Amino acid sequence: VAGALGRTMDVRVDSGATLTTFGQAVIDDGGSISLNGGKLDAQFVNINGGALKGSGEVFVGTGPITGVVRNLAGTVAPGGDDVGTLNITGDFSNLIDATLQVDLGGTATGLYDRLLVDRYAFLGGTLAVELSNPAFSPQVGDVFTVLTATEGVVGEFDLVQFPLGYAWNVAYTPTSVQLRVTGIQVEAMPGDFNNDGKVDSSDFSIWQAQYGSSAGNDGFDFLTWQRNFGPQGASFAAVPEPSMTVLAAWCAAGCLGRRRMRR
Repeated sequence: VAGALGRTMDVRVDSGATLTTFGQAVIDDGGSISLNGGKLDAQFVNINGGALKGSGEVFVGTGPITGVVRNLAGTVAPGGDDVGTLNITGDFSNLIDATLQVDLGGTATGLYDRLLVDRYAFLGGTLAVELSNPAFSPQVGDVFTVLTATEGVVGEFDLVQFPLGYAWNVAYTPTSVQLRVTGIQVEAMPGDFNNDGKVDSSDFSIWQAQYGSSAGNDGFDFLTWQRNFGPQGASFAAVPEPSMTVLAAWCAAGCLGRRRMRR
């Protein structure tokens, strides 16, 4: 399955239908196979620039040779455009140039994407995590089991991309991958020019050193500092990480909603 001349091709398999190939299924650039409750049956599935997405079942290697879904350089997205579960009967491998994409829309099962593998999951490449529901705000302590493999999880993702504004850790158990929220970025105090979570004399020194250096560094910044001077607030709320943590990441590009000093 592949696109041509700058176009895309999507093969959709609806509920009750099965797409069967007597060998390997190859998904190249511009191509995708979307499971809408349907099934894909192949000896191997190689994703090389395209995408395997949606909710449904993939059977690989149902004969004497164990098959595998190999994400070489494409995207595997359980749920597709919606939140859902993708089941793989066989092995799954996510290589260094590949991406596993999961969406989080809530904490209950069925409100976030899951990849369920009935053998081994060999991990590498990128795990891309997105929030799919604008009304959902993860809370500290929320846990999402986004991948399970009955025979075992082998390796780890090389890169994990998280939504902005939260601190996360990734826990690799023998048979699963879990995401946990460990902190929430909160709005910084106006006048906190050095991002340390408080408005104090250090911020005044920064304002003083930069006063008049550009049109935005003026008396208004001093008034902002003066009105908020004191030990107010912290820049984030967090809880201690559990001992099973193997990766912790802040995914906040900075504190939003405040006036920044400009050089």
